[in-house]
Amino acid sequence: MKKGFVLINNSGVGGAERRFAISFLYLFEQDKEVYLIINFRLYNLLKGVGLLPDNKNIVILKDIIGRFVDQIEERFSLSALSGLFFYIKKVDYIFFAFKTWLFFRKETISVAHLILGGAYVGLPLFLNKEIRVVISVVCPLKRMVGSIIGLYLYLWALRRADIIDALSTGIKTDLLSYGLQNGRIVISPGSFTDIERYFPAHKKKDWVVYAGRFHTDKNPLLFVDAIPSVISSFPGARFYILGEGYLETDVRNRIRELGISTSVEVKFLSDIGEVIRFSRVFVSIQREENYPSQSLLEAMACENAIIATDVGETRRLVDEKTGILIKEDANELAYAIIELLNNPDRSNRMGKCAREMVLREHNPEVFMRYLADLYGKKWQGTSV
Repeated sequence: MKKGFVLINNSGVGGAERRFAISFLYLFEQDKEVYLIINFRLYNLLKGVGLLPDNKNIVILKDIIGRFVDQIEERFSLSALSGLFFYIKKVDYIFFAFKTWLFFRKETISVAHLILGGAYVGLPLFLNKEIRVVISVVCPLKRMVGSIIGLYLYLWALRRADIIDALSTGIKTDLLSYGLQNGRIVISPGSFTDIERYFPAHKKKDWVVYAGRFHTDKNPLLFVDAIPSVISSFPGARFYILGEGYLETDVRNRIRELGISTSVEVKFLSDIGEVIRFSRVFVSIQREENYPSQSLLEAMACENAIIATDVGETRRLVDEKTGILIKEDANELAYAIIELLNNPDRSNRMGKCAREMVLREHNPEVFMRYLADLYGKKWQGTSV
């Protein structure tokens, strides 16, 4: 039974991109009839951080409009039109969908696993009873698509999928609110991380790490606001803010305003492992949901003590054994960081418990069995 992952995204490398790239490699080791259909930009990003080696079963879709628009932006310095250009580049998804359809016909693919928003455009081409369609939804739909038209198309695609793979209970609830059939929605066992790639350094340092996109719901500015109080009590601490996004200028400006530039480093790393192996504390302070953040799992695998906002299903990962749960408050965050830095024995115990949880519940084998089940059995469910 030939299977095809369709992974299309031009906006960067996040948790879902990393998770499914690794999933493809694991499945390929056991089944050489697994293919990864991916766009050129995302392939280069994943290959650049060592997540995608050369593989004959990787089908790379080269963009046409995107390259042309990039050349215009670079030549004429039209940064003011970047928003418009972003949507123009989406036209490439139509070409991606057509090329994917041709490949599926040529190779007689029997299972199509569509991941992220860019893939839903191709679903109408897959309306074939001989093809089993699985669509993964990794966040609430309004955050996954940026327009009303996109939301309409996505819902149209989801209603025609055989199975919808929801990353969490909260996401399933969101999907049900749109009238999607309960019997077609399954909840993922969470995410996983590569435990051989993410492991702790022999000696930890007094580093505190935030890693995530610089978006409002991720709360990077809350992290910055907590730093001065920590430095007052623990001047030797060092802080890393790892990511990128529309709030980056605000983050850098706030750091300068607070006079903490010498203690803070802001940069983008496609692979945060080189920092979190050494860090003692990892902060995940999203407004709505920290479960199952890929960066959070990677930090846990590297034996970081965790500080997280007590929202959504966060307690499925963070409890009194693995970290400290807080409200969305800078003072409370600062106090928790100081507590863990001042008590290395406690933070070390939490870090070890965090890695043990990842080894036990969020290892690749658990997720691979889940995927194999999605691909192999005829899901029976009832509608609501």
